[in-house]
Amino acid sequence: CDIYADQYVPQFIYNYHKPITDFQPVYYTTPNVNPNNCGYPDVPTEAEACPSNFMFGPEKQMKLTGDETDLELLASMNEKIDSLQAFAGSSDSAAIQDQINDLQFQKSMVIQDLLFDISLLGNMDSAANFLLKEGEVKSSIGYFIAASNFAEAEQQLSSLQLNDADDSAFYQLTQLQIDLFQTGNSWFDMNDDQEKLIRTIAFDTSNMSRGAKNILELVYGEYYPEEFPVPFKTQDGRIAQQSIPLMPQFILFPNPATNEFTVQFNTEIQNPADFIIYNLSGQEVYRTKLAEGVTQLIINSSGWEPGFFLCQLKADNRTLFIQKLIITKI
Repeated sequence: CDIYADQYVPQFIYNYHKPITDFQPVYYTTPNVNPNNCGYPDVPTEAEACPSNFMFGPEKQMKLTGDETDLELLASMNEKIDSLQAFAGSSDSAAIQDQINDLQFQKSMVIQDLLFDISLLGNMDSAANFLLKEGEVKSSIGYFIAASNFAEAEQQLSSLQLNDADDSAFYQLTQLQIDLFQTGNSWFDMNDDQEKLIRTIAFDTSNMSRGAKNILELVYGEYYPEEFPVPFKTQDGRIAQQSIPLMPQFILFPNPATNEFTVQFNTEIQNPADFIIYNLSGQEVYRTKLAEGVTQLIINSSGWEPGFFLCQLKADNRTLFIQKLIITKI
């Protein structure tokens, strides 16, 4: 059983509320894998087939206990980090840094939980401002874009210091996203110069390269397999190359002028299929049947509640396509 392990994913599949400026694909791992219900062929099966006990890395799993609220817990972590940093230059600096790293990791998980709660209410501006307060400027920009607050997104983007190639690539890719989305366009509406920029970033050495490749996969149907430089085995599974060419990892937004959004499929439908949209609680909110040969679907979201949704294309009891969707306006 191939297990994709890269970062913490909350207790719902595919991390739907992941900030849209994080263009990296999401992977997950789980302990006690049963190979009989966790197979990943080239076309993925039901995501729910795997157990939902997610963890970070091979052995490390975080459990939060006690009666503290997330906000109180976050404040406590910040205080502990500040106090430890005061002793960072002591003789025990290595051990202290390990404690700081552990707290930073735990803090990131609490932030994800808080963002999930805020985002369920559809208040992207609140989520963005919360991230700003925590010093997560890059992540906040994605939520400002989700809130259609493009002026604030550009202001925060312009405040970033461009210290290296990673920062520069992030700036260029995010600015392009703002330019497209604030005019009611999407990645599918790029002009030749914008496509050239995406291809330049896709094949450079920055940490945005994978994200730019994802855009090329989404828009043009190209496929660039994921590469893991370290062959690492865990007790219950192994890190493996991603092989899911039909699963774009990007989020759709309705055109604010028409409330319509377009779902573009990477492959022509060969057999009649069901296209279904679920909300985060797993309730079905939309379903339609697609005939053979369909390559895209236009849906009007007027009257929909703001929030996060999962679009799924199914045929012959297989999931052929998964797309994230954010509704920011009614």
